[in-house]
Amino acid sequence: MICRPSGHHQLSRVTLAPPLPVCPNREIFTMPDSTTHRQPVLAVACPTCGKPPGAWCSGPSGHRASDLHQGRKAEADRVFIAQHGDTASILRTATGWQIDPRGRIRD
Repeated sequence: MICRPSGHHQLSRVTLAPPLPVCPNREIFTMPDSTTHRQPVLAVACPTCGKPPGAWCSGPSGHRASDLHQGRKAEADRVFIAQHGDTASILRTATGWQIDPRGRIRD
């Protein structure tokens, strides 16, 4: 692909990265990573208040909710099981979170 930066008369070559997976509704889709957030539930958006991944839930008046919404917790469970299987669990470690693929079998 060739592009012309604004204000420059010189052409430059741009290398394109491979395309990201796309959902049927054409939005870019990436799998949430439960281990990168202070709470694994924050890996998904909240269907109740609309907060994006990583942001804490808010109440009806816009204030910070005291707990994450039940709908978000259910969605986080659904996504986690879809990604890792129904035998996986997530464990708190000294440095964050760790996925144990067979954790529920051992419990």
